[in-house]
Amino acid sequence: MKGLDEATKATLQNVAYDENEERSASFLAKDWDILDVHSAVEGLEVLPIETALQKYEWLKALLFTLVEKEKDEYVIEVASSDVMLGYFIRIKAGVKITLPVYTCYMINSDQFTQCTHNIIIAEEDSELHLINGCTTNAHVASGRHLGVTEYFVKEGATLTSTMIHSWGKEVEVYPRSAAHVGRNAKFISNYVAM
Repeated sequence: MKGLDEATKATLQNVAYDENEERSASFLAKDWDILDVHSAVEGLEVLPIETALQKYEWLKALLFTLVEKEKDEYVIEVASSDVMLGYFIRIKAGVKITLPVYTCYMINSDQFTQCTHNIIIAEEDSELHLINGCTTNAHVASGRHLGVTEYFVKEGATLTSTMIHSWGKEVEVYPRSAAHVGRNAKFISNYVAM
């Protein structure tokens, strides 16, 4: 979060994205710009979705398999966006991580439409907690956040997702999420709107 002013840092902290919190990995995007993406743990991969699609040919086959490309006008807009913003998170088989992964999307420009597409894969017998904060900066009055998230929780894996949203009064938000949960796997989803 270097280079961000104190007001912006305080806004991010309201949705649990705090530079002082210990974490296993993080992803931070402001409007279309990715400000931080890294993993500090072996067996946990965090990449911008565009980079992951270039790195893994097989990943293209997963896009829009759980959330159909033509589900509604908002998903269609995400699918046809000129900019591909989103994250790819993969925890490898058998890896159990206690520290959460923190991700955050922030709208920093008034009347901005932010389209995101995320893919999370918890391989067999893995464990991960994802905390995803989404917000607008204090000076932003209006905008739109359109988000598609697809979770793939393989056999015996446990994935906990906690989404914390805090938006401006005139911001329209359309999250579309779906999960495929394998045998003896657990997907726990928490949604907090501030």
